[in-house]
Amino acid sequence: MSKNKTKSLKVYQELKEYHVDSNSIIGLMASQMKLISQIKVLKEDNMSNVQIQEKLGVKSLYQIKKLSDYVYNYSFKEIHDFFNKLSDLDYKIKSGRMDSLDAIEMLIIDL
Repeated sequence: MSKNKTKSLKVYQELKEYHVDSNSIIGLMASQMKLISQIKVLKEDNMSNVQIQEKLGVKSLYQIKKLSDYVYNYSFKEIHDFFNKLSDLDYKIKSGRMDSLDAIEMLIIDL
């Protein structure tokens, strides 16, 4: 989420070593970006982190605070483009046109 490709690739390699399923990684990436987009919208309405936590029903205020730091790293267009890339990647993996491990790594490099 911080747009640090080196760190992201390192974390991804660790997940591969633990045999984390590619669908889980894609789902996690999508859910975190969705949460960032929701926080971004609510921040524009001048809501506090506590108000955002309550509105979104997120159990951890820490998660809201942490993701709030990344809100300013992304424009709405970048968020939209990310979801398009993720959707395309998911389709290619599920249709057998692309290996899941390579696809996720290429997505990280492309960000």
